[in-house]
Amino acid sequence: MSVTAQFADDYRMEDGVRYALKFTVKSSQEALDAITGDKKVTASDALNGDKSKLYSNQSATVTYTYGIEKEKTKTLQYSEVPSFSPSTPLNIPVKVEWKDSRGERMLQQ
Repeated sequence: MSVTAQFADDYRMEDGVRYALKFTVKSSQEALDAITGDKKVTASDALNGDKSKLYSNQSATVTYTYGIEKEKTKTLQYSEVPSFSPSTPLNIPVKVEWKDSRGERMLQQ
């Protein structure tokens, strides 16, 4: 996944100001399988192997370009590996009644 911030050509970032990008990340099928118990969660998937503390990413970098006359590009490795607490899976009880061709109940679960 890649997130890009684009500014007008004449935009100048101010010294000493902190800038942030905000974006939404959707859980992968692998993450959904982990929280529902369909995949074994290991220490490489979540903090201490806890499925309520899944890692949001394994690595990330920030690349930016700067300079007015001669542009330079710099890439920094983001060292934090943030974790998130996924929503508890929704469990809906289901009652199943099996009926034969006469409509008589055969089995109930």
